[in-house]
Amino acid sequence: MDMFDIFQMHPDWTLPSQIDENPMAWMIKVNGLIVDARYMPREIQEVAYRKGLIPYIPD
Repeated sequence: MDMFDIFQMHPDWTLPSQIDENPMAWMIKVNGLIVDARYMPREIQEVAYRKGLIPYIPD
């Protein structure tokens, strides 16, 4: 794990069909707090997606 710089539930190693179930793929830092991007306003989701922090903008 050290050699590949990965950790358990690392989003880069999650199957695309399972990305919705991986909470680590949706965690972002907003004003110093770690939050789940799926529950944030659309504007924040769009910024996070443009920055590559989340895999897609949820409906």
